Amino acid sequence: MKQYNVGIIGTGFGGLVQGPIFDLHPGFNVQAISSVSGQTSEEITKKTGFTNVYTNWKEMLRNEELDLIVVSSIPTQHYEMAKEAIVTKHHVLCEKPFTTKADDSRQLIQLKNHWKKTGFIDLEWRFQPTRQKAKRLIEEGILGDIIHIDFETSMPGYKGLTTAPRGWLGDKNAYGGMFGALGSHMVDAIHWLTDSKITKVFGRLKTVVPELKNEAGEVMERRTTDDLFTITGDTQSGASFTLQTVTPVRHGFGSSLRIYGTKGTIQILNDQKMLLAVGDEGFEEVELNLEPVPETLHKRAERYYHAFYAHIDAIYNYLRDDEKHPDLPFFEDGHQKQLVMDAVFESVKNGKLTKVTKE
Repeated sequence: MKQYNVGIIGTGFGGLVQGPIFDLHPGFNVQAISSVSGQTSEEITKKTGFTNVYTNWKEMLRNEELDLIVVSSIPTQHYEMAKEAIVTKHHVLCEKPFTTKADDSRQLIQLKNHWKKTGFIDLEWRFQPTRQKAKRLIEEGILGDIIHIDFETSMPGYKGLTTAPRGWLGDKNAYGGMFGALGSHMVDAIHWLTDSKITKVFGRLKTVVPELKNEAGEVMERRTTDDLFTITGDTQSGASFTLQTVTPVRHGFGSSLRIYGTKGTIQILNDQKMLLAVGDEGFEEVELNLEPVPETLHKRAERYYHAFYAHIDAIYNYLRDDEKHPDLPFFEDGHQKQLVMDAVFESVKNGKLTKVTKE
């Protein structure tokens, strides 16, 4: 079986989630990993378990024979890292959000075309089993035409927001915030499930807990990004949607994805349970036969296993045989998400319904 060498930039999500799952796939070998946060080699190995480690990601690109570079750093670093990986003749899997502005994502598409390399976007939740089932039911016409999609998430994050720093997630200059972290996945879900581009959006980003204070009342951290957002909009196909994430609360309900069609309705709860109603019938649970998660997998990586493994398996088949899985997201998909995100930020700034740039 042909094997591709993988280099990972980032020891957080990259080292603790992506790396271990890549290592479970027989077609990939995690050859090296690099920190971007000033950790020592010993600290990187202790944290991730990988032994061929770098403290300078550019040195990793130069010194190792790698086929695929995983860019798993903060969003403001994606452009530089993906660009350098492409011009040093590597394929790239870039975390979302792709970049911080559409001009950058557009340039990366041009670069990978020029160097004849492939750029993938890590929108792995497309491959989560319940969402895969929903997509296939939509394609089969079971739901009819999509009328509206509600996608909401609520998580009990109030205690954490008031007792622990958010780091880059709370920093506007680092492109932090829940809209970037979760909203990019939600925007992609609308594009993917409706097979249609978003045409206009209205956004509200709110910072409920703007400061972290110590017991003496001194400000330890100021937050400039959202911890709550609501986005509404329309697609070219005529479907409307509402996206919402709420984290500064004591109690949460998890996630709920509701897809309303002219013939039927789907509800997905916490990406684990699917309910389907067709015609005049009531809701029934759709049975999902999932393979067990490998016992050797890192605890933090368990919830990502089914989606991310299926995602990288599609990447493998594309690299080896040019076999394009219909749900595999590329740089072009990331660019479409960036156009929407740019429009949302413009809407928040102006307080108006905003058209998404057509490309």
